[in-house]
Amino acid sequence: MFGFDAGSTLYDVTPVENLFIQEYMLRADGDFVKAYLYALMQCYHPMTGASPESVARDLGLDEDRLRAALGYWELLGLMRRVSDNPPRYVCCNLSQTLRMRANNDDRSYPYADFNQRLSALFGPDRLLRPEDYRVVVDWIESVKLSEPVVLKLVEFGILKHGKRFPLKKLEKTAVEWAEAGVRTESDAEALLEREAAIERGLKQVLRRLGRRGAPSDDDVDLFFKWTRDWGCTLEAILAACAETTKGAPTMGYLDGILKRQHTLGKHDAPAIQAQWSREREEADAVRPILEAMGVRGTAPTREWVNAVETWRERGFPAGSLLMAAGQVSRHGGKLDDFERLLEAWLRQGLTDEAAVEAHLTRIQAANMRLGKLFQLAGWDRPPVGRDRAALTEWRSLGISDELVEVAAEFASGVQQPIPYMDKLLREWQAVGVASVAQARAEHAAFLARRGASASALAGRASPEGTPIVRRPSKEVAEHRYTQREYTDEDYDALMRGWSDSEDVI
Repeated sequence: MFGFDAGSTLYDVTPVENLFIQEYMLRADGDFVKAYLYALMQCYHPMTGASPESVARDLGLDEDRLRAALGYWELLGLMRRVSDNPPRYVCCNLSQTLRMRANNDDRSYPYADFNQRLSALFGPDRLLRPEDYRVVVDWIESVKLSEPVVLKLVEFGILKHGKRFPLKKLEKTAVEWAEAGVRTESDAEALLEREAAIERGLKQVLRRLGRRGAPSDDDVDLFFKWTRDWGCTLEAILAACAETTKGAPTMGYLDGILKRQHTLGKHDAPAIQAQWSREREEADAVRPILEAMGVRGTAPTREWVNAVETWRERGFPAGSLLMAAGQVSRHGGKLDDFERLLEAWLRQGLTDEAAVEAHLTRIQAANMRLGKLFQLAGWDRPPVGRDRAALTEWRSLGISDELVEVAAEFASGVQQPIPYMDKLLREWQAVGVASVAQARAEHAAFLARRGASASALAGRASPEGTPIVRRPSKEVAEHRYTQREYTDEDYDALMRGWSDSEDVI
């Protein structure tokens, strides 16, 4: 039946509790305070037809700003929303709210003080929405972080991303902190100090790589892998940056360098630098060998380094390895040829430099000798191991060099002179041919016999029908040795069982 005059509201008062002024107003945004006082006045002096649009217009705010303000007071427990359509709020008595909270009876809102401290971290630069508070409260209830730790986490996010970042961006970090056993504010501060040190270290690494600006998330993930997962020190990472000058100075290239050291168990700068020093020494030992093989401008591969180290362990000094490299250089510097040659030398007991040098000297002399024989035989190819073996065998049988040269002369025109000469020399030795004159006489007799054999095949009579009468050859001193009758099949057999394939020196 009664009520105040509609115009008297302007001249009336709205009571504001001192608790609000002392505990809430001083830390709240000014627009939020305006919204709360206006709502409180509406509780004491209701105005019909009020709506979010009209209230926002009266306060000089947009509707989003008004909703953020009401949500802020709702989360602090000073207001409670009782209807969404139309929106309707009730203001809570502060004395009763604090008394219920002290008695743990405040079932409606257990995080009022926490949310107020959370909002104070952002200040007037950012007004948190209800969904922001729900994200952070989830870290308390689901991730099981304490309220002080969550506040420290948000401080870390503000320092790293500024005040406008989405709080969901910290969810992964919240889980990592929980898994790392961060339980107290001191734990969080210690972890934040470590994270700050890591970030400073990452910026140093990026500067060493020639990059400026803020690190990307991928940069951070790589740096955390090196430091947290692998245990690399900052000094080790900075030392590894120097190695990126051999290629593209990127975080990916640096990751490959550190990965190899990690597999070797090297995680600090002294250990890594000692490893690189050993690798440089190994490469320096291999580089002359590659140059001797005609390979220049190429860094020794790990395969070459391991091979050279293996052959050293098997008894070959550096000088012997260099001589082996020189011998196979004509093959293009292939590792297989190099190792096959060393294996052959090892079977012959040739490891030290003096023995290898003597062996190569013998080979050179044999090659020169064989070159002359090939010239006599009209054969155009370089000598190989089997050729030298035949030459050594003839000398061991006591066959003179002059007799060998005559055999080469007689081998002219055949496809495989060396096996032909070998058979010829052995046959001569079997019948007692010991001089050049005897060899020539034996060969002339052979040619005569083969010619007669050819005539016999053509016919037993002369073209006029008169039988052919052979004159006995004049006997000379060179013919006075036991002679063997050869057939064409005998000489054809001289060619069987030989090959002119190349073999190892």
